Amino acid sequence: MKIRTHEIKDIFTREIPEDAVFVKLEDVFKAVGTERKLYVHNMFINPKKNRGIIYLGNENKLISLPESYNDELNDYINQSAEGDTTINDGKFFFKLYTYKNTKYNKDVIAVKFGADE
Repeated sequence: MKIRTHEIKDIFTREIPEDAVFVKLEDVFKAVGTERKLYVHNMFINPKKNRGIIYLGNENKLISLPESYNDELNDYINQSAEGDTTINDGKFFFKLYTYKNTKYNKDVIAVKFGADE
């Protein structure tokens, strides 16, 4: 059974502080480009807006991701709830990349998740 992420508490050891700042994915891309790994320390799905939120604890920033990432984020949250410690161990990251959206003929910023060994 899938866990509904907004009902989960105490999965991640790094709590999101009240002073965490929301930043746009585009702004993160402008600041770091495609080369840098950005480490994720917490994540959840905002049930009101149905968008995944990831927390970069080392930078105290929150990033709202497009709805198309919700299933993937739910999978990572469920794996953590079942005992996977990759996020809590500080090994889970994402990198940004761009691709050409042929339907709208523009470059799009996308996210690729990964984990250090």
